[in-house]
Amino acid sequence: PRQIPRFRFNIMGLLGTVTDQALPAADLSAFQKPVPVSKAATSLSLHGADRIAESISIDLGVQVEPRFLIGDERMQLTDRQSTGTAVVEAKSMATINWFDVATAKTLDALQVVHGTTAGHIVQLDAPKVQIGRPSQGQSQNILNYSLPLMFVPDAGDDELVITVK
Repeated sequence: PRQIPRFRFNIMGLLGTVTDQALPAADLSAFQKPVPVSKAATSLSLHGADRIAESISIDLGVQVEPRFLIGDERMQLTDRQSTGTAVVEAKSMATINWFDVATAKTLDALQVVHGTTAGHIVQLDAPKVQIGRPSQGQSQNILNYSLPLMFVPDAGDDELVITVK
């Protein structure tokens, strides 16, 4: 909350030819002012309802192996297991019992939408998310749950769809 959402990438690749080059001129004229996460700009729906959340993080869990073999050199994607964590405000057990949801291994959707202006909206959709064992915490003396998230593919490799619109 009140911070700029971020994507963070780790890039791996083969070393190409190294040469001296002048740095290109930076053109930042198209740079957009970022919009902080807030009630007005961000929404989160988890397991069928809007949730009050403090944070969400997602790790695609991609495993890349460098393969240096006789006759071939490549970076090989060998596995992917998407996981994450959502920290949500605790509500009464009658509203949602995250412990029962986790025990039942219930699969349901996650959607996060950030932005309100066309061309500046990022939407994350996961059709099948399983909640792991919740842990209790607090911030500002208000009870919350840290919910481990496991993303399950629906068909093929579609466990998480990122749309910029």
